[in-house]
Amino acid sequence: MDDFELICFLAIEKSKLLDMLGITGKERSRFVSQVHSVTMVAAISPETVNLRRGERVGSISVFEIQLNVQEPDRIIFDILGKIGQRSVFLVRYGSRCRLVAIEKEPFSTEWVLEESLKLSLDGLDLDDAWKGIVRPIAGIPDSGCFD
Repeated sequence: MDDFELICFLAIEKSKLLDMLGITGKERSRFVSQVHSVTMVAAISPETVNLRRGERVGSISVFEIQLNVQEPDRIIFDILGKIGQRSVFLVRYGSRCRLVAIEKEPFSTEWVLEESLKLSLDGLDLDDAWKGIVRPIAGIPDSGCFD
């Protein structure tokens, strides 16, 4: 399947996101100080791409996270993992970017220039597409075990 186009831009207020996720105290303070902004940039589903719903994956959300610090605390990705759906994050700090996907734990690419990042959707359904997104981010070869 061809690369997909970003289909929406929805700025998400940090305070509302943290309220929705029930994040309080020190975790909330660290998120607010380390994350500048959160924007939903794509919703990948059978309604938006030519892939059917998978057995495990019904949709994939793509978010852009603008950081205030280059290396945020792990708690930032633990909080983002609570969104509760399959999500991939384009994380930005200055002129550098990296991709982060959370599959039981956060996986991340190295920091690179945006032009060298590529995200493709391959497969017959969203289960295949999710595996195809996470494998390169996690450094798992195509023939590697992933489920």
